[in-house]
Amino acid sequence: MRFAPHGRVLATAGDDCRIILWDVKARKSLAALHRHKDAVYDLRFSHDGSSLFSCSADGTTMQWNVKSRLPTRVYMRQLGTVVSLHGCAKTGRLAT
Repeated sequence: MRFAPHGRVLATAGDDCRIILWDVKARKSLAALHRHKDAVYDLRFSHDGSSLFSCSADGTTMQWNVKSRLPTRVYMRQLGTVVSLHGCAKTGRLAT
């Protein structure tokens, strides 16, 4: 579970392979993102909230466009599970 930097959107994920975007103020779901083939373990928003990064037990790390709700890139395929993401706000780099 992660909040976008502006605090208006919450992203949740779990064993059902989906990422749900929530409107915090309205307390309703905005969209369900489906592309991972296994449990989603971690989420991170970009510093400006325009992108969401997700990692999964399927070995992928994905970048999503929050506005269009579409994946923009599959960053890598690991041989095993990707369990966490760490980002650097200063450099914009992401580590799995």
